[in-house]
Amino acid sequence: MFEPTQEDAPLPSARIPVEPASIAIGGRLHLEPGPDHRRDYLDAPAEPRQLSGGRGTVRRIAAGTWSSDGRRITLRQDEGDDRIWLVIASPALLTLERIA
Repeated sequence: MFEPTQEDAPLPSARIPVEPASIAIGGRLHLEPGPDHRRDYLDAPAEPRQLSGGRGTVRRIAAGTWSSDGRRITLRQDEGDDRIWLVIASPALLTLERIA
């Protein structure tokens, strides 16, 4: 999920099919765009939390900051984690690439 700058805006999201830590530098994978979410999901715990209504689980796998040039989103992990990601959006595809 990406936190937008507008306080009342929903959170865009994508599903990641593998643990991000398993992706090597230069590795890419396709993401499945997910629905927008409420802001309370930003506080998801590191341990899986069951969602109501049999909708599955949610957990935080990483946190950091992001910036965008309108087509690409660069994700930087929080301090202590040197992973940097690039999310590339095209009309029909969303790709995650580990760049450092």
